[in-house]
Amino acid sequence: MSELLHKSNTGIASELLAAGELGRRGFNVTLTFGNTKAIDLLVEKNGKLVPIQVKGIQRTASICWNINLSTLKNESLVFVLVNLHADSLNHPEYFILTYDDVVANFKPTKSNRDYLDYNLAKKLGFQNRWEKISDLLPDEDSGFVTGQLEKEFAKTESIKTAIDLFWNGYCPESFLKGKRVRMRLNGDDFYESEETGLQICVLSGVQAVILNFRGKREFRSTTSYAEDIENGELLSPQTTDYPPFNNGEVFQDSHEIEAFIRSLSPCSVSPETD
Repeated sequence: MSELLHKSNTGIASELLAAGELGRRGFNVTLTFGNTKAIDLLVEKNGKLVPIQVKGIQRTASICWNINLSTLKNESLVFVLVNLHADSLNHPEYFILTYDDVVANFKPTKSNRDYLDYNLAKKLGFQNRWEKISDLLPDEDSGFVTGQLEKEFAKTESIKTAIDLFWNGYCPESFLKGKRVRMRLNGDDFYESEETGLQICVLSGVQAVILNFRGKREFRSTTSYAEDIENGELLSPQTTDYPPFNNGEVFQDSHEIEAFIRSLSPCSVSPETD
């Protein structure tokens, strides 16, 4: 039987439908971009993120979803499997599986096209199990307030990081020292900390990628500060050597952000003094 949709259309339709369904159910959803993504959607609530991978089939006759089990590394992944029903245009169906569900129920093959049969997924009761995502997110009274970096300081002698996963336009490295330091646009179109040289590449509305090399304080002659622009992007590590310096990966918690920043070489250029 010939395919109704091109593979790329199946993929993007499945991702957008899954995002819409999550949004309809009250989740905050961000789509990631790229051709070889490990994460398709990010669901957020009260500062906690759940990464989502979406897999789509066109219709029941498509038989099954495929995943390469050998490439699965992130145990926090949740999978949304979509049947588009493109042939009948009936309502799409959604099946929600945790990482453990996938490992336990996808049948391995020698070709690494490990699969789960559509009818088996229905029989196993994965359909519309959206609570699998809700269970991974904090309650409203969990005490974590998104967008307020200053909320958590150490109860010990030093400051403990409570770096928000969403960038507020200021230098996250300086926050570790208890300071609010502005980030200014430099000649490479990165925002650079005026104190530490930490650089952030902004994918507007999506990600704020913390680069693994520092700036040289070669700022633009026309001053532009990060907090003056729209922000709230997800803080992300640099994972590739070329723009946009990231393949969709994001920090999972504030401890990962702190560890990444502390791994960077110190700034070799002294800050300007008045």
